[in-house]
Amino acid sequence: TMGSPLPGDGGAYLLAYLGAEHSGNADLAGLNLSSLSYGSGSIPVNRTLSSTSARHTYFFNVPSPGFLALEGAEVAGLRVELYGPDGTLIASGDGDVSIFESLAAGFHTLVVYRNSGSGPLAYAMDFSDEDSRSIIPDVAVGGSLTSLVGTNVLGGAPGQLISLSSVRARPVTAFATVGNRSERGDTLAVRGSAGSAFCAITYFEGATNITAGLLSGVYRTAQLDSGDPSTSLTIQFIPNKRKLVKKVGRRSIVKKRAFTTLIRADATVGAPATDSGTVQVKTR
Repeated sequence: TMGSPLPGDGGAYLLAYLGAEHSGNADLAGLNLSSLSYGSGSIPVNRTLSSTSARHTYFFNVPSPGFLALEGAEVAGLRVELYGPDGTLIASGDGDVSIFESLAAGFHTLVVYRNSGSGPLAYAMDFSDEDSRSIIPDVAVGGSLTSLVGTNVLGGAPGQLISLSSVRARPVTAFATVGNRSERGDTLAVRGSAGSAFCAITYFEGATNITAGLLSGVYRTAQLDSGDPSTSLTIQFIPNKRKLVKKVGRRSIVKKRAFTTLIRADATVGAPATDSGTVQVKTR
């Protein structure tokens, strides 16, 4: 017959039966209520499920929408369940656990128990507030933005190269796109190769000349994740006709040379990650 309003900001509440046999006091001897430390993934919690009926429950608050990465390996018989603020099961896993979920703000519950086998089951957990997701740079190159090579070919794998021709040492325009295939956002660092006395190479993002930034390594894309369109770059090769074209009588002979730039994108947060594409221009 008693009632009490609960705070509107959510939380975990313990409901106990205060029976006469306990003289009005709750018997909490069987409960282990404690706060767990967390840091950058260096404070492990070692626990043991004493029986098949034992359940361990962890509560954590997400003050604003965020992301949860939960990974476990080689724990046969272990069941993990993640519940949202409204009590709905969000994700679960058995044994080799891999849970990657975008979470709404609010109070969440993680339940760990044994779903097979018998006897005690030891496990360890480590809590961290650092984002463990890897950045996935993706560079593609092409003679136009509709004919790119290297999209979704990651990690600098072979095949991300195009070769274009400069007829009579005329200027050539190529294109590159830089994206991030990860759900974790990053401003990617992008570099390009310098030109030479025989061929100048200039880089643009839209109408902005970004050559100095690409050569020095200070250029950064806008914040990108897998839901964003890739950043488009324009690459201009301008061969030096004075050095490459020779007059022989009435004929003009163009020296055959190859000029190359390597477009490389690197993650600036998290573990090192890179991708690259190559553009080659040959005079003829």
